[in-house]
Amino acid sequence: MRNYDNLMNQNFLIGIPTRARMHLIHKKMGTWKYFLREPWNRVPYPLYAFVRESEADEYGEVLQDTYVKIIVVPDSLNIAQKRNEIYEYAANIGKTHVFILNDDVELFFRKESLSSKYTSKFDELMESDTVTKMLLESILLCGEQYPITGFPLKQASNNAKYMFEKNKQIIHLQCYHISTLKKEKITHCGMGVTGMSDRWVQLSLLCRGYRTITNCRYAIGDAGTGQPGGCTVVRTPALVTEAAEAVKRNFPDVVELKIKDNGKWDIPRKDCTIYLKKYLKEGEAPSIPFSEGLEMLKKGGMEF
Repeated sequence: MRNYDNLMNQNFLIGIPTRARMHLIHKKMGTWKYFLREPWNRVPYPLYAFVRESEADEYGEVLQDTYVKIIVVPDSLNIAQKRNEIYEYAANIGKTHVFILNDDVELFFRKESLSSKYTSKFDELMESDTVTKMLLESILLCGEQYPITGFPLKQASNNAKYMFEKNKQIIHLQCYHISTLKKEKITHCGMGVTGMSDRWVQLSLLCRGYRTITNCRYAIGDAGTGQPGGCTVVRTPALVTEAAEAVKRNFPDVVELKIKDNGKWDIPRKDCTIYLKKYLKEGEAPSIPFSEGLEMLKKGGMEF
């Protein structure tokens, strides 16, 4: 339990923006299975569900016997504004770090004996205390130099060259260093559109000389739920196009627009490819050396 005790001595909270997905909590599916399934639900984390006012009673009912705290926000907030609400709430109560975690992800940990390099087997993952390790390592790596840390997408990580990679897109689960975002006056709704607020924050920091770290000791899967809820309730091809165009407009030198017509919609819409490595200086290493990354974690009290 040393890693858990070390984690709980950190000054952080985990915010989950959730909408019309009470069924995930009730069935202990999606992200919630890692926090609410027995017997692991006896190990509490500072977990906050940010819910719309019109759904507060329903979420209150499914969360009433859990340790999860509910924060009610106005129905009028879009997802970028809700993410910003999480960040501001954490800042206002004096937290140094905040996680913003989607409610439908799948977690993986690295297992070199597998050809795929990663596994998400639930019992094995929980018995190895992977959730605690992912959170603690994120905080220990996250500071003024690297104000955002996170994990790669599983489908793009089997052949990862680096364990602690700089300037790689971080989505679905981010750890933010609050004082750095405050100092730079960066907010999740600063782009003025509904989508891609995570890309906006990361790019805003990179263009000011900061770096971000992606920890490939773990990975994230965009599991989805197959049911309505979350951003799928309001996201449209038009809003995705609007967000992609806004990213391109604000960061034209590192963003290319492309047309997509696959996935959820058959309607073509614009998306963007972002070249985050362009922010590295000439000759700069694209990663923290593995030994150096492990040393950073050990100095922070990480037990391997």
